[in-house]
Amino acid sequence: MADEDKKARHVDDKKKFRFSGIFNLARSNSGTLGSRSPSRQASTSDDTATDGTQRIKVHPAHNSHDGGSSKTVQREERARLAKEQERELRLRRLESDLRAEQVETREQRSHYGSAPLRLKLKDEDWENILPLDDLKEELIGHKIATRARVHAVRAISAKLAFIVLRRQVTTVQAVLHSDGDNVTRHMVRWAEHLPFESDVVIRGELQKPSEPLRSTSYENIEIKIEEIFVVNEPTVELPFTPYRASTVGNMDSKLAAHHPKTSSSTSPSTPAETPVETPAESTKADDDDDAEPTVDGASLAANKEVDMMRTSTLASLESEVDHVNVPSSSAASEADANDDSALERRSNRLALAMRMSNRVLDLRTPYSQAIFRVQSATCRAFRNFLDDHDFIEIHTPKLLGGASESGASVFPVDYFGRSAFLAQSPQLMKQMCIVADFNRVFEIGPVFRAENSNTHRHLTEYTGLDLEMALGPRQDYHEAMDIIDEMLKSMFTYINRRYPKEVELVLKSFGQKPLVWLDQTPVLDYAEGIQMLVDSGYRDEGNVVPSPNEDLSTRAEMRLGALVKEKYGTDYYILDKFPASVRPFYTMPAPGSTRNASNSFDIFVRGQEIISGSQRVHQAEELIAALKKQGVDIKGVQEYVDSFKLAAPAHAGCGIGLERFVMLFLGLDDIRNASLFPRDPKSLRSDKTSQELRHPEAGTNPPPWKSKDQTDVEDKAQMQPLEKLIANYGNSTNTSWLDDRFKIWRDEECGAAIGYVALHGYAVVVGDPLCDATQFAKVSKAFLDWLADPAAHKGDGGPLKPLWLLVSDRMEFVLGQGMNWSSLTCVAESRVPPAIERRHNAAAAAAASDKDHAAIAEDLERKLRQAKKEGLSSSTFKVGKALPDDVKKQLDAKVEAWKNHRKGKQVHLTEVNLFRDAEHRSYTIVKDAHGEVTAVVVLAQLSAASGYQIKWALDFPGAPSGAIEYAVMESIADSPQSSHTFGASAVAHLKAQRGIKGVKAKALSTTYEQLVKSLRLLNKGEFRKKFGAVQEDLFICFPKRGMSTKAIRAIIDFFSDE
Repeated sequence: MADEDKKARHVDDKKKFRFSGIFNLARSNSGTLGSRSPSRQASTSDDTATDGTQRIKVHPAHNSHDGGSSKTVQREERARLAKEQERELRLRRLESDLRAEQVETREQRSHYGSAPLRLKLKDEDWENILPLDDLKEELIGHKIATRARVHAVRAISAKLAFIVLRRQVTTVQAVLHSDGDNVTRHMVRWAEHLPFESDVVIRGELQKPSEPLRSTSYENIEIKIEEIFVVNEPTVELPFTPYRASTVGNMDSKLAAHHPKTSSSTSPSTPAETPVETPAESTKADDDDDAEPTVDGASLAANKEVDMMRTSTLASLESEVDHVNVPSSSAASEADANDDSALERRSNRLALAMRMSNRVLDLRTPYSQAIFRVQSATCRAFRNFLDDHDFIEIHTPKLLGGASESGASVFPVDYFGRSAFLAQSPQLMKQMCIVADFNRVFEIGPVFRAENSNTHRHLTEYTGLDLEMALGPRQDYHEAMDIIDEMLKSMFTYINRRYPKEVELVLKSFGQKPLVWLDQTPVLDYAEGIQMLVDSGYRDEGNVVPSPNEDLSTRAEMRLGALVKEKYGTDYYILDKFPASVRPFYTMPAPGSTRNASNSFDIFVRGQEIISGSQRVHQAEELIAALKKQGVDIKGVQEYVDSFKLAAPAHAGCGIGLERFVMLFLGLDDIRNASLFPRDPKSLRSDKTSQELRHPEAGTNPPPWKSKDQTDVEDKAQMQPLEKLIANYGNSTNTSWLDDRFKIWRDEECGAAIGYVALHGYAVVVGDPLCDATQFAKVSKAFLDWLADPAAHKGDGGPLKPLWLLVSDRMEFVLGQGMNWSSLTCVAESRVPPAIERRHNAAAAAAASDKDHAAIAEDLERKLRQAKKEGLSSSTFKVGKALPDDVKKQLDAKVEAWKNHRKGKQVHLTEVNLFRDAEHRSYTIVKDAHGEVTAVVVLAQLSAASGYQIKWALDFPGAPSGAIEYAVMESIADSPQSSHTFGASAVAHLKAQRGIKGVKAKALSTTYEQLVKSLRLLNKGEFRKKFGAVQEDLFICFPKRGMSTKAIRAIIDFFSDE
């Protein structure tokens, strides 16, 4: 070794003294050292001192809520120990960094660290970066340089680590083995703690592993690392890693059994995904590396503990991620319903909501990269085929003056003060292009559907693949059907040939088999398909026999797909001659049909519709008749209708959803996987809840006492007032917690509140916790732990079983995904949007010729005219303005008369008390021409995101017709920019959301429908529609097997007067 390097390795007594002084000085201070930078040159993470000092263990704090100073002392002690442990950890990292500087030469330190400057100092090899995709077995033995992300890391011993590198869909294993010369132990330990997803450049030698690798793209190639540098690294904690998202089930534990344990003395070729225990002999220092400090078994254990802490941090973040609503996995293939392996795959894969909430990170996963390569190939194959068959690509406008189709809702937009809508499809305009003699056209473009459908196969915005073509002299629409069939099969073939590895990767990730299709596609008459269902014994819900005159339900489609697969051996078939009654107005009826069939067809893949096509009506008189028959306003499509008066040719076409095509071709379990940034009814959520507080001094994140350097609240009087928590975080259900029957649990760490009523051994909770939404998981777990504590419920007869009612989709996710609870929905919140949104909704309904909406709107107008005729007037006392005493007395007397006037059994959530929490109430009082109070509407102030609750809307005995409608409209008009909610109301049918199926789901549904009918629970919902209220699902959640007869009785009694 050169003299210069020897001098660099020498440590004199003076230098030793200087390091000792640094350590002592640091220990005397209370943790002022900076945190470790994972990619800093020559830094390591050796977290155990060489003098055998024991690491301080920090145990999770247990949240108890029985009060007492001992609890505060315990928490203070835990906080002190945590700070001490953190300080000690930083000190040991500093010691390790300084130790590396003592024992490594400049040359050794130049092999790892930060990239920018070092890359300029290297030779030309660094400029020839080889993509991971281009690695070949022929290059084994050659030096290569590559750039990738850190996908996974496994530390085997003090001298050996495996790193899985990833670039798009490709992964490769890299081996870092200390040789005592170029690669030191400090370099190994530094690499072990590279942050996940770091962007690194690596130089090394390709070699063949000792055994085939099972979990990387290359089985017979790995990289022996000689140099590694970090180009960039994440600056935030990751909610999950693409490695975790790519793993189906507990892949690590399954693989561990198939790989041998490896010590540093054996060949360093063990797959990086395998968690391997380090044999005792590998913890000893080797004789050829005595220049480095001895690293004992305690040091390895310390490093593993750091990994465990990092994993724990990721897990805790996963439980609190923002939620994107996702339907229950029960919506997936019926064939999977009884498939244990399929259920295991769905339950073990990282939650879709978690991935969609962190979409950029999820898009880095190999299977996501593969999905979007397939999507790109789909568009290319579609375009190429049609171009070869003389189709012209067109681009139709997406801003329309009227709804483009009947039966589907539209998104209204303000077009310079005029009403306009986002296009539901290019349907009408592509037909107009055929009338204009374009002959054959196609388009790839966005489609917008304002349908509040939260299923695994629906989006509100997707990409449409549309085509339209003029028919030949025979005017046979099967000409178009045959071309479409040929096109689809050519697309399947192209994708498989272009991206075989990507298709295989996705199929494996989602546990699916390759799509099967035949050269000669089976074409079934619709009536024939229905008969196959009937002959198999299939029945729809309610034991209804499928009819050839009605549309197929999703369940029926899935069952028919299974029957076709069994009979014909294909996942792909065509169903022809659909009933005309279930098709759009422009569909050509089948001439001479005795069952009202139409010249239309659907094409199915894996039991689900992938294409809907038909021949179009091309005679102007027939088109006008069809529009009138289906109740479509001709004014909205006048230009379209007029074009057909110019001698339109016979034509046919179809529409395909790009995302649905990809989903069905690859067998994905949810269409959101095939959408880059999915848009569904729950997208574009408001962040106002965590951004705006009406009472900033009464927040929970952080609580007010945190500003006073207190760990926990010392006095119950310091707790945020419940009324202010409701105004900060509440929705309509939380206001009921002010009733006398509710007990309020408070979290001593942040002051969060949860209200419940004890009934029949159950704690019946309603609504989300009152706290910042990011605290839902932690707070609800603490509450449930407290609920199960016998000592905390002596007055209630012991621990209470939880039933959690009327929660949001976000809280349902916390309970369902995080705690494995079951859930259902049979209740919806009736929300009246702000004024501008109501106007848009009304315009959209008018454009779609919604007769029900028109009737409801007319009824409201009639009521308001009646109120005006009666001479009614209103006065409003806004939030913060006190009611005069004489007005209070009048209202008290009127409410008492109203209560006495009620008849029958009452079902309600809250008692009537107009003046409770008056600070957060607004009152609109309606009087008749004689000054007599006839109605009152009380608004409760909720969170900034929720707006106001129409807490009570009462018309008193003797009030004239229209009084209550007038009162509600006046109260809403007073704050037109805010949302108003009537609160929860029953819906017609019960739907299982999570963990309920089969007989139990049917039994619950039947029981619920009987209750709805006997108690007339739908009346409120019908009344609220008058004011433009829209429905937003609320959920009932309960532990697995927790919905017993006794639980149902507790719920019924909770809502009942009796």
